[in-house]
Amino acid sequence: MIKLTRLNGQTITINIDLVKYIEANPDTRVVFLNNDLLIVKEKMDEVIDKAVKYKQEIFRQFTTTTTQAQTQTQT
Repeated sequence: MIKLTRLNGQTITINIDLVKYIEANPDTRVVFLNNDLLIVKEKMDEVIDKAVKYKQEIFRQFTTTTTQAQTQTQT
């Protein structure tokens, strides 16, 4: 989940896994798998950076948990 800002200043949290694509024309538009549209204040690159950081954190947590479970199984 990442936090973005609507044009009216309202903060919204979205599930990045449900995003179909992001475009800048000139506003940043987030289009979801169900074709809902969200226009946000953040630049397209900022949204992408937030999404990448979110995915990296999820992957890091997964690999840490997996490594801990493997260590416990071996002892």
